[in-house]
Amino acid sequence: TPTDDFYYKEAVKLGKLLADKGFNIMSGGGPGIMEAANRGAKESKKEVESIGLNIDLPFEQIANSYTTKELSFDYQLWLPLLLLPLQPYNHQKTLSQGYIQMQHFQ
Repeated sequence: TPTDDFYYKEAVKLGKLLADKGFNIMSGGGPGIMEAANRGAKESKKEVESIGLNIDLPFEQIANSYTTKELSFDYQLWLPLLLLPLQPYNHQKTLSQGYIQMQHFQ
């Protein structure tokens, strides 16, 4: 997603809005919408964590420059398991870049 795209700009706004309220931001850690959410958190006046989750693949992205912490996984399987304890707390916001991300919230 290019930086001048409407959804990129909206993700920056949402990331900043949530960070300004003290929420940490967690994304896939890559480029596009994920980068935008982390960027919004980094632009916030509050000091929050901007977490990037990556899957280690030989051809996959590296963490974007707006993350403050990166977590890497060998398999896609671990991401939904990481998010499972958060399900009772209905405070998740998602801007999906594809089907895989939406599977995490089913």
